[in-house]
Amino acid sequence: MEGCQVFGLCSHGLPTNPGMSWINADFGSRGLAKQGFSCKPLHSAISNVKFIDSFSLDRKPLLLCGGSASKKKAVQVISPNVSSLSMTIDLLDAYDDEYNGVVIDPECLPTSANAFASILRTSLSIWKLKRKKGIWLKILEAQSDLVPIAIKEGFSCHHAEPGYVMLTYWIPDEPCMLPASPSHLIGVGGFVINDKREVLVVKEKQCPCRCSGVWKLPTGFVNKSEEIFYGAVREVKEETGIDTAFLEMTAFR
Repeated sequence: MEGCQVFGLCSHGLPTNPGMSWINADFGSRGLAKQGFSCKPLHSAISNVKFIDSFSLDRKPLLLCGGSASKKKAVQVISPNVSSLSMTIDLLDAYDDEYNGVVIDPECLPTSANAFASILRTSLSIWKLKRKKGIWLKILEAQSDLVPIAIKEGFSCHHAEPGYVMLTYWIPDEPCMLPASPSHLIGVGGFVINDKREVLVVKEKQCPCRCSGVWKLPTGFVNKSEEIFYGAVREVKEETGIDTAFLEMTAFR
C-alpha cells in the first residue's frame, strides 16, 4: 500500500461518547507503516477506508471500517504488530439513504436472536460514530422474534403492515425528524350518468343501520399508491359491474 492516503475518524474502541480526532495517515515509507502499523481492505470493492480508534497513534488496536463502495459492511480490528492476527466484526447489511440515515436490509438479518442482538449493537455503535441520523429496520413476519430485541436496544415501532413491522432509531440528541407513518384513508364515490341522464345508485348489502335501505352512490376506499380517479372507476366496477370512464372531479372535502 505504498503511498496510499487514508483519511479517517479516530476514537478508542466503541464507547458511548468517544473522544474523537481526525487524522491524515500516509501508509508510505514516511507514515504509519514506519511505526509498525499494517492495513488491508476487507473487500476488494472497498475504495474508501476509515480508521476508528485512538486520540493518538500509540500502537493500540485499531478498528478499520469499510467504505461506502460495498454494500457489505464490516469492521476489522488490526494490531500495530504486523505479525499479529486480526479479527473481523460483521455489521448489518444496510445502505445509506439521502438524509444521512441508514436502511437495514430485511432479507439479510441474522437468523439467531443472539447473533442479531450482538451485530445490532455493534452496528449502532459504528453508525453513531459516523454521525448517522435515522435508522430504519424492517423485520419480516418470519423473524418477528427479533422485534423485542430491537426495542430493547432503543428502536421504536413506526408502523406495521401484513407481513412485516417497521422500526426506527433516531441517533442525534435532538427532536426526531423521521416522518410519521400513514394514518389516513381516502374515500371516493362515483357520480355516474348514462345517455338518458340517469344517475347510477346502489344499496349496500352490509352497512350501518342508519344506511340500511338507502340508495347511494357507489363508494369505497382508494388502494395504497392508487390514483383517486382510478379508485373511483374501480369501485363503480366492483359494486355494479359497470365499466365507466373518468371525466372530472366534481367535489372534494
